[in-house]
Amino acid sequence: MANVWVATLWPRSREDALHMCVPAMAIAAGSSFGAGNCEGFFNPRAKGEGGDGAAAKGLWQITHGYDNDVAKQVLSVYDIYTSNNTDFGCLSQWCSRSDCGIPKPGIGQDKSATFQHHLFCQGAWSGDDALYQRALESIGGIDEVHRVCSATANHIKAAHQKRAEESTVFGEATRDQQAAVVVVGEQAQQAEPQAEQAQAEPQAQGEQAQGEQLAPKRPSEGKTDPNSVFSEATEKGSAHVTVVDDVPKKDFDHRLKVLAYGSLAMMG
Repeated sequence: MANVWVATLWPRSREDALHMCVPAMAIAAGSSFGAGNCEGFFNPRAKGEGGDGAAAKGLWQITHGYDNDVAKQVLSVYDIYTSNNTDFGCLSQWCSRSDCGIPKPGIGQDKSATFQHHLFCQGAWSGDDALYQRALESIGGIDEVHRVCSATANHIKAAHQKRAEESTVFGEATRDQQAAVVVVGEQAQQAEPQAEQAQAEPQAQGEQAQGEQLAPKRPSEGKTDPNSVFSEATEKGSAHVTVVDDVPKKDFDHRLKVLAYGSLAMMG
């Protein structure tokens, strides 16, 4: 349960995914834990009755936006019920100005910024406050559920970071034993040699007519080493760097990071 909540909301907001996890588990526990034939489990297809007579369904007993897909139930709770949705949102104007918008107490809705724009309220979940508090205790208590939510968030964060690293040159070279880096030169600098050549030709012709020989130009301070990959990129438009896995695995990771960061440095 914690995993599907945090994983679904992670792309939207990492902070909301984590901060809302404990109250989301409490509301779900009071709404669907042990319901039907799911003794000791959350029932994602639990059925009940909504306040207006419409059938409430799912882990959070919602009437609008329900789907058999649990991730879509999470999104409905987040986007519709705990938001400022004009029809169903706890933070809509009509709800927040009445008892409807009273936050459900004792389920981990703290003073974080998350609950300024997403809130589990009395109007959307009208069961007694004690119902959700007891349900939270039945699945381990607020501290244990918070620990599980935090561990889940850390696991998902690590998984996203790993996928991000695997998509970089470092990850590609680790996987395929080599990776190519294309360094693109500075367009302004690429144009400089042509302009300088055009400007120098008439001057050179005049000096040669007087029998004088042109002295070679001294490189200006701060210019890139002419033998560097960036200089090649500036001259030709781009240059290629290949990072190769040619050392034992135990040494390769560190060396490859150095090469990858060095390639990026050459691009700057």
